[in-house]
Amino acid sequence: MNQQTVNPPPAPVMYECPFCRGKVTAQPSPDGRNLLTCPNCGGILAESNAIAQPQQTVQSFSQPQGNMAAPDTGYAEQPAARRKRSSPLVKVLFLVFMICIIAAAVRIANSRMYEAAHRTDHNENAYSDVNKEYNAPDSKDSIYVNALGRSVPWDSENEWYYDEDTDCYFFQNNDMDPPVWQYWFEGVSSNYGGDYGWMEWDYNENRWYVQQSENSWVPLPENEYTDRLWHME
Repeated sequence: MNQQTVNPPPAPVMYECPFCRGKVTAQPSPDGRNLLTCPNCGGILAESNAIAQPQQTVQSFSQPQGNMAAPDTGYAEQPAARRKRSSPLVKVLFLVFMICIIAAAVRIANSRMYEAAHRTDHNENAYSDVNKEYNAPDSKDSIYVNALGRSVPWDSENEWYYDEDTDCYFFQNNDMDPPVWQYWFEGVSSNYGGDYGWMEWDYNENRWYVQQSENSWVPLPENEYTDRLWHME
């Protein structure tokens, strides 16, 4: 038995293949002459591809002269790590979700545009033909109303006409283009407060609209229609 100091064989090292990016554990050649190759793609591995390389230690032990078998390190080549790929089903579900979001946004935008256009038509076009016949009279002492079959006097103090039988105040709003007849029926308009409740007749839709707030006109509910309601014909 001879006492010798020898260097152990190189410890297995984990490499990252520069070609397929696989992780490979291999044992370098002791003399550095044998090239290491990737078992996945056959690419040549170099020391610069090593991920972690443990330091070698010098061991002193006794061994018989002659050939010495390399110890079993217990390391085995590891298969290359594979990248996880997104499931096609996940991609399809995400695409469907985005389509639903876009469709909902388009429906909301179209709905708001329709409401704005409808209100514009109500204010600007519904009365264009009818109100041409009812320009402000030269004399505001009274005005003849065909729907009532009589003349209604002008209230110069409040600047509107007042029909006592139907308890209705009305005037032609010339600030609108075209001018619009607006009505206040006690018992109906008064249900919407003192500041709002003025009514307009829509000649295209054949129904009443009532002012609910400063910039909001809504159809008058059918249960609020009475025999006292009338409008310029």
